[in-house]
Amino acid sequence: MTELQRALDDISNIRNQIADVQLFQGFGPLVIALTGALALGLATLQALTGGDTSLLPWIALACLSTALIAIETYALTRRTHGPNASNLLWAILQKFLPCLIAGAALGWIILTQTPEITWILPGLWQILLALGLFAATSMLPRNTLFAAGWYLVAGLLVLMISAQATAITPWAMGLPFGLGQILLACLLHWAPEKRKDTRKGDPCHD
Repeated sequence: MTELQRALDDISNIRNQIADVQLFQGFGPLVIALTGALALGLATLQALTGGDTSLLPWIALACLSTALIAIETYALTRRTHGPNASNLLWAILQKFLPCLIAGAALGWIILTQTPEITWILPGLWQILLALGLFAATSMLPRNTLFAAGWYLVAGLLVLMISAQATAITPWAMGLPFGLGQILLACLLHWAPEKRKDTRKGDPCHD
């Protein structure tokens, strides 16, 4: 039984290692682009209604966007990766989970304990998302590095600009996230690796 358990553990480890380097195709570009459009829409709405700086609508939008992406990712991964879907889902979740937990924890602490510095949250959230994307690049198309770089630079710029005014503007959230999500969606849709995998699966391709 011990030898059998060891063999099963070895197989599980091998599967996890393969999942960690296999190209993940579970992110749906259309849903990601939709979350970007929603961010731009919310920023526009806040700007037109007097520049409301409340973060609560953004937290609600973040929860909605995460739910939409999670549902689409689960379904698309099952459809695309078949028997290896569970391993790939767990592997990609491990890449993003630290930044998601850190973002939620920082948001809760700052909003409840030090609300006077809430202006730092948009930039921090963007930097954390950049770190999550950088961590996941081993499983994503190489061109997604541009999206990670966008979020990192945008987060740093938002921190610099917000520090001067110590205030939040709708565009500090809407512009980086809106354009960043749309950029990520385009990069995923036109990824060279994705086209290569598609050609491999085409019986008419030599």
